Amino acid sequence: MSDLSRLFEPFFSLSSQEILWSCLGVVIGSILASALSTLYSQTSKGFLGGLKQVFFSLTFALSLAFCLFDFIFVVVLYDFTPYALFVGVVLFLFFVLSCIDCVLLAVPDWLNFFSLFFVFGGLYYLSFLQEWHFISAFCVAGALVLLKIFGSFVFKKEILGEADIVVFASMGAMVGIDASLYLIFLASILAMGYILFISFFSLKDRQISLSKIKVPFVAFLFLSFVGILGYLRFVGQ
Repeated sequence: MSDLSRLFEPFFSLSSQEILWSCLGVVIGSILASALSTLYSQTSKGFLGGLKQVFFSLTFALSLAFCLFDFIFVVVLYDFTPYALFVGVVLFLFFVLSCIDCVLLAVPDWLNFFSLFFVFGGLYYLSFLQEWHFISAFCVAGALVLLKIFGSFVFKKEILGEADIVVFASMGAMVGIDASLYLIFLASILAMGYILFISFFSLKDRQISLSKIKVPFVAFLFLSFVGILGYLRFVGQ
């Protein structure tokens, strides 16, 4: 059996009922992700206007594509197991936070902390919770707090938001301290690439400081987190 066939082997053993529930979960997740993103970025007024944005917008198409990817990704990594479902929900929450951050450059505190508590609650429920999960979360959060304070002292402006720290703590609890270092490095590289891209294509004819470009850093943390999960599963172990 080829490596590609071995990756997708868990899908071949799914029953028709499991496939039906998976498709239903993808659709419901898409609607929920689109609804939450629309709730914090809605520009049209009224119920019908908001409903149209939920179901007939680029956000819904993006949410549907992500939920399908999310399902395939976690099953390839962890088979069709309760832990795969847990990781899938975690990725879903980070995706919603990323969508909101891309629009508002901020995320709702209730959803951010819900994600953090869900990570620890899910690990506890699945009997995977250990001391290193707490240590990793608080260590990476503390490191970012120090970086935030130092950056504010040097550049006389905030270089990180509080929301980024909470999101990174949630991710650190999942992957550990060592992988978190690679995660923040990769996210920073992606963010720098984004800044250079925006500055070259959108601001080349205008005099503007690169420091004034706003970066949805949660989105880059999320992309890096997906990459780190794949690396830990296939390369790091």
